[in-house]
Amino acid sequence: MALTPRLQLLKSETAYIDCLAFFEVGYSGSFGWQYGPGVMLGRRWRFIEPYFSYRFRHYEKGIDTLFENYFESSSFYRDLHAFKIGTRVYFPCWWCGEIQNPSNWFLGVEGGPTVVSGIARWEWGVGVGFDY
Repeated sequence: MALTPRLQLLKSETAYIDCLAFFEVGYSGSFGWQYGPGVMLGRRWRFIEPYFSYRFRHYEKGIDTLFENYFESSSFYRDLHAFKIGTRVYFPCWWCGEIQNPSNWFLGVEGGPTVVSGIARWEWGVGVGFDY
């Protein structure tokens, strides 16, 4: 679970790509509380938006049960890097009577490697969100 406020730097309506910077705060059963910045590059075509994202996360848990490593007290061993490829599909605006136009609500799916202390593991996720 995460909260991810984003700042749109480029829009595909005026530039060829979408570029967003964001800061995410969330909780994972494997890593506990985690937070950090990220960047997302993509391109939106009406109802669909494929993208690539990079996320840096710092987490507080000293024992990583997902990777089964015991880390030293150095913060270097409590950082992870996530590289994700995904897509968002925007819902038609049923409630406003304009089903030919996308709404601000989307369903997203993504996957890619997460790297912790030189060990990579494939992770995937599904999310629901909105743009405003």
